[in-house]
Amino acid sequence: MTLFDIAALAAALVWGAGLVWCYRLGLRDGLRAARGETPVPVWTGGGRAKAGPPTEEQKRYDAILANIDAYDGTEKGQREVI
Repeated sequence: MTLFDIAALAAALVWGAGLVWCYRLGLRDGLRAARGETPVPVWTGGGRAKAGPPTEEQKRYDAILANIDAYDGTEKGQREVI
């Protein structure tokens, strides 16, 4: 067996496992919908981080981006970046 054959076999096994997993999730959600229950989310995510006051590094980065946006070939409109 060559390395390509082993990789193809592994990919086929992973693909098949993914198909079985998706089928089971669909079956579970379908049965819950038939009973009138709401489906359970598979992944809820971490949500967004709470925004706090900007840090000094973030203020510096914002000033650099503002300078790039305001650049017209002269120093007019440029802010000091420390």
